[in-house]
Amino acid sequence: MNENPPSQNRSAPQPRPTRMRPQARDFFTTFVYVCIALLLVGEVAAMFWLDIFA
Repeated sequence: MNENPPSQNRSAPQPRPTRMRPQARDFFTTFVYVCIALLLVGEVAAMFWLDIFA
């Protein structure tokens, strides 16, 4: 009896994550790339900003 509920709980969420995984991965990867791009742009902008006002 104890093994059945966990197996059902595991089997139930699995199909949903499988469908949502690709979208979640795409969103996560895009979010990471956007964060990295913002960091790089921020560093470049900070360099130019300091150079202009220095």
